[in-house]
Amino acid sequence: MVRLNMEKRKIEESYDIESHTDRVRGIHYDGTMIHSVSKDGSYRVVNYKTSQLHLDTKPSKAELTYLYLCEKRQKSFVSDKNG
Repeated sequence: MVRLNMEKRKIEESYDIESHTDRVRGIHYDGTMIHSVSKDGSYRVVNYKTSQLHLDTKPSKAELTYLYLCEKRQKSFVSDKNG
């Protein structure tokens, strides 16, 4: 992960964030956390500012295909290949 400062045209900081092992199918950024789902079946939540992994779970045996976050209700909705 690289954070760019476009005004100064320079890289301010960079660090690695643990990635999925297959293609990412859904992603959401809420200002602090990056939520993502992948074909590898995992749903991950990473703090963008610290790169700390907050959640790494496999809610289904099938590949995950879609992610929707309702910030007002603070709920995430995930679908898998089986519907």
